[in-house]
Amino acid sequence: MSTVRRTPTCMIGVLMLLTALAPLAAVQAAPDEASEYYYGVEYDWTSLDSDLQNVTGLDVQELFTEIMEDADNAGFNLDLGQLTTGSTNVYVHQTEDISAQTVENLNGTDVQVWSRTSNVTLRHGVLSNAIIMTDWSETTFGSNTTSFDVGVVATAENVLTVDILYTEYLNDAYELVGADMNIDMTVGADLDLGVDISLEGGGEDLNVDFDTGIDFTYSIASDDAEWRLGQPSPIYIQAAQNDHTQMFCVDDAEDVEVVIEGSGDAEIHDLCGELSGTFAGTADYELSLTGLPTEEFGLDAGEFDITVSDNLAESGNYQGDADELDGTSFSMRSDTPLQVDLGDGTNLNVVACDTCPPGSPMMFAMMGGVLAQASGAFGEAVAEELEANIEDSLADVFEDLFGIGNSAEGNSMDNGDTTPMFTCDDGDLVRLSDVNDGYEDCNDGSDEEDFFVNVNTYSTTPSYSFSGTVPHEEITSTSNRFDCGDGTDVPWSSVNDGVDDCGENVWDETMYSPFNNTVFECADGTEIDYQAVNDGVGDCSGFEDEGVSGLYTVQVTLTDEDGNVLADVNDYTLCDDYSLCNNTGYSSYLYFSLPNSVEQLYGDNTLCVESSLTNTTVVTELGVSGLAHNMSSSVMHTSAPVCKTSYTGPNAFGNMYIDGMTMTANANTYDFAQTDDATLHLSITNNQDVEIWSGTQAFDGTESPSISHEMDLSEEGEYCMEVSMVQDGQTEAFWSNTQCDDATTVGTPSDRLETIVEALADSGLVNVLETFGENLEDTFTTFEEDTETPEFPYVDGMWAPLWSNEKATIVGVAVYGYDDDDNGYLITGPATTDFSEELPMTFASIRYVTGVPAMEAQVMMVEANSLADIVDVEDHDLTQLEDALVEAGVDVSDLDLTPGTDSTDEDETSTEQTAEELAEEDGLLPFLSPLSMMAVLGLAFVAFNTRREHDE
Repeated sequence: MSTVRRTPTCMIGVLMLLTALAPLAAVQAAPDEASEYYYGVEYDWTSLDSDLQNVTGLDVQELFTEIMEDADNAGFNLDLGQLTTGSTNVYVHQTEDISAQTVENLNGTDVQVWSRTSNVTLRHGVLSNAIIMTDWSETTFGSNTTSFDVGVVATAENVLTVDILYTEYLNDAYELVGADMNIDMTVGADLDLGVDISLEGGGEDLNVDFDTGIDFTYSIASDDAEWRLGQPSPIYIQAAQNDHTQMFCVDDAEDVEVVIEGSGDAEIHDLCGELSGTFAGTADYELSLTGLPTEEFGLDAGEFDITVSDNLAESGNYQGDADELDGTSFSMRSDTPLQVDLGDGTNLNVVACDTCPPGSPMMFAMMGGVLAQASGAFGEAVAEELEANIEDSLADVFEDLFGIGNSAEGNSMDNGDTTPMFTCDDGDLVRLSDVNDGYEDCNDGSDEEDFFVNVNTYSTTPSYSFSGTVPHEEITSTSNRFDCGDGTDVPWSSVNDGVDDCGENVWDETMYSPFNNTVFECADGTEIDYQAVNDGVGDCSGFEDEGVSGLYTVQVTLTDEDGNVLADVNDYTLCDDYSLCNNTGYSSYLYFSLPNSVEQLYGDNTLCVESSLTNTTVVTELGVSGLAHNMSSSVMHTSAPVCKTSYTGPNAFGNMYIDGMTMTANANTYDFAQTDDATLHLSITNNQDVEIWSGTQAFDGTESPSISHEMDLSEEGEYCMEVSMVQDGQTEAFWSNTQCDDATTVGTPSDRLETIVEALADSGLVNVLETFGENLEDTFTTFEEDTETPEFPYVDGMWAPLWSNEKATIVGVAVYGYDDDDNGYLITGPATTDFSEELPMTFASIRYVTGVPAMEAQVMMVEANSLADIVDVEDHDLTQLEDALVEAGVDVSDLDLTPGTDSTDEDETSTEQTAEELAEEDGLLPFLSPLSMMAVLGLAFVAFNTRREHDE
């Protein structure tokens, strides 16, 4: 087969590297005379193949001819073709208005400015038709024919239109005040795919003819985008004066500054201001799929016929910080001055800006911000509507095909999210298990009480512990002092330490005189030996013998759900001495463990805890009869009974899967405690709730048991699997779960389809593909050895957005190359002094236009809004593609390339030529689309490598 090829599908990548979207202008004093100029870039994609061969030496026509020969020699036909027509055009018109104008700055104050405007027009369109046709047949004596015949036709249309009107405002000092922008962008894509397949084998035949397509158009417009800086910026002034200048956004006016970092390096710290405007967006889409033979897969005819479409439209406002300006930079190659002609016959001095985009970085930054904020606002506005439409349109299809919404919930051991939740005071929800755990999970902290005690249980063993918090800011721990009786006192730590700290003839705390007492009376009346005072052991109930003035006691009572007391704790203490108390009071976290002596059954167990916090205060005073103590006790906090249900025992999980009429059921456990007193059960029932199979496995204390069973089902309907565990000596399961699924023949491939697939598998097709793989390996090896890559004439190159210091702006874009002798060549861009346009090699056939031709082209192209306006569709002549296919012996009657064309008038007596012969004679080369080439070559190489590995 042979085809006509207009252009491959590589599109926007090279374009974006070579299109200058927005020239700006700036000088270091307000211009005395307004300037105006045009330039543009045009590209016709039909030239890309020749450009590729110029650079790499790769003859694509010859390579694909060899590939088709490889297929013929392997024993099957492979016919591929693509016809693509496309055009990309970018034009820029820049003007200055130096008359006095007034705009409002970010603060709403009028500022006198002058302006310059860039009008950018971008039009890109591609029309493409791709075909892949392949057939193979095998007939042996005494057997049925086995064959396939596949035809695929794809049609694609892509359109991108962008119109930008960018006006920036500068004061007389050439400082940037802000900018306005109108932008209108539309992206359109229309893809249709038709697939015609004929299969034959085992005496059966099957024809498949389905079509699918997607048509999508997205448009976003903002007609009044406004950007104002926090104060005038010297970015253009510094860019003209330095080799490298970069802008950074700051939030505070005090941080605004120009920082000169060494020779030629400057940083501008600016208040980047705000970006605001209105948007109008639309999105139209239609997705369709028809003709799939769903009945061959056990589904109803037309089960998967889909049409989903919608028209979304929304408008509104957006406003936000101009963050896109942050990092904007200008890096000038001032060591390489250039002189260029902007189309008026006069030369302008410029330098290349390495870090600049193909146009003004300021306009690009604003354009990015406008599109981001407008598209984001549009997306948020239509998100729910789009999601709802997709769900409504596809829900029924996927429910029927995959059981979603029917029994899918039965395929998991999870019966739904039943996690108990707690409602915070602000309305948020957190898990009930997170309440009073010491961490604030609610934003307002309402899940944590000032005082609480929790019970913590362990799932594998019947035990528990307590944890809690205490409001430590309420706990005072000021130690008592010893009163010497003469108006002085000493720390309690000095009492009974063998040193007379009170002085002579007064109290002697070492002897407790002059009363010669040998005992110390506690506040509750208990007497202790005086030698036990301040010995590090709390002998008094309030620890006053150790100078403690505040003692706090936590009381906890633990009960089961029936109110039976399991534990009673009343001696957990807090004070300022860790050696005396369980907790020093400096931390709000309490933790202590108690073994549970009450045996609990496996399964869910509920424990309730009630707690209180008591403050015992002792005040020690000196009287005529000696030391006196006053004790007071009060309950500071109480916590109402809090119950917690937790699971104790081994855990289980299961999975049930029904494929057609075959069921597979599994029950598994994990048991870290090595249980030896329980049994795992698995039971299967039919839709009459009759048990049709059951099995058990005992826990033996060494490993986790499991049960697996597979069975063929005799009748369609719902089947259920129940997994349960029963503790020894009990009759009720302490854990169980049920899941159900449907057994059905729906979704089972038809006998006809299975017969054909088996025939293909038993045929010689694998050998054919293996041979094709061998042929391809030889072809690529030979092709690589014989291909001579042209000597690359350029040893250096320069990508050059062109910056004018005179105008302080980007005035165009160019690409230059240099040879060994340092001769300069203009690869694309405006005419440049000392750079030759007689190129030893071209990279891409791009046409750069300036002056009047650019103006005329922009005026004409600005009215182009459809594919027919952008691309000369008459050049997209499908009859040439069809004729080439017919000459190669291909039946195109079902391809619908050119409706009404009669392709049956060929000479029936003529000798049919192969595709590669026609390609060699007529130069009509089939262009192989990347997707089809990957599929065919990949399949061949897999088959070839499989056999080679087997042979090795």
